[in-house]
Amino acid sequence: MRMIEGDPLDIQCDLDEDITVVVTKSIGIHEFVNYSLDGSSSPGPVSKDTPVKFKVNKRRKLGVLINYADSSGGSFEIKATGSGGGDVPPFADDQASGEHFDQFIYTFNIP
Repeated sequence: MRMIEGDPLDIQCDLDEDITVVVTKSIGIHEFVNYSLDGSSSPGPVSKDTPVKFKVNKRRKLGVLINYADSSGGSFEIKATGSGGGDVPPFADDQASGEHFDQFIYTFNIP
């Protein structure tokens, strides 16, 4: 897998590649991270230390919602890896003052 145009959230994968996404570092976030694969309620809330795994057999979108425990000082790093290897850096963010959550979408594309 590889980033498209340097974006760690926009990734090109091989057909039927197995993807794993996990929070690798966190400060001041709630225990559960909410995931939505292709707009469904699955896999849903998952412990931040538990990897989410799925296969890319079509273009897939993984929505991620991270809630902060306090009004400042939080941060996280999340990483996607694929069974085909590649070099995609983690996506990281620091909480802005007064921010209560962060949400973003991974897009996994196949050629």
